[in-house]
Amino acid sequence: MRILLILTNEPHGRKSQALSVDQIIEAYYFLHDIGVEVVIASSQGGHFPARRERGRATEPASLIQRFQKDRSARDALNDALKIEQIYPEDFDGAICTAVVDADIHSADAENVLSLLESLLAAGKPVAAVSSKIEFAHHKSLEGVLISGEKLRAPYLAAKAILDVLNQPAR
Repeated sequence: MRILLILTNEPHGRKSQALSVDQIIEAYYFLHDIGVEVVIASSQGGHFPARRERGRATEPASLIQRFQKDRSARDALNDALKIEQIYPEDFDGAICTAVVDADIHSADAENVLSLLESLLAAGKPVAAVSSKIEFAHHKSLEGVLISGEKLRAPYLAAKAILDVLNQPAR
């Protein structure tokens, strides 16, 4: 199984909604530890500037220490693919973290929304860690969209995607 983890840049002035490394690695390790291949992508590719949570850890220190010692996980986060390098048919599902709001009109947001629409149109489950997501083209989409923005949303999104993918076909 192959899951795409899309990291989006925070909009200016919305620092409280930026994801921390703690939140990202919780979802990453949850999927990785059960044998799922996790591919990380962002609108710019390369290093993703996630903030480090201070004083409010979302995960036990052991997971943070594991990440600090895990070069392949750090490389995956620091060498993210660009959105333009992603082909929806290569993935079983996707998780989009951070904020992709309809009122943010930037090329980056448009590229991410276009990719999410393509994944949904292909019948792939997509979890979006944002309560405000609106698709521009309002196409008939076949996939499953899961949305939320709680503190542990990336991890919960990973669990939800696996639940959807593991449901027997009807």
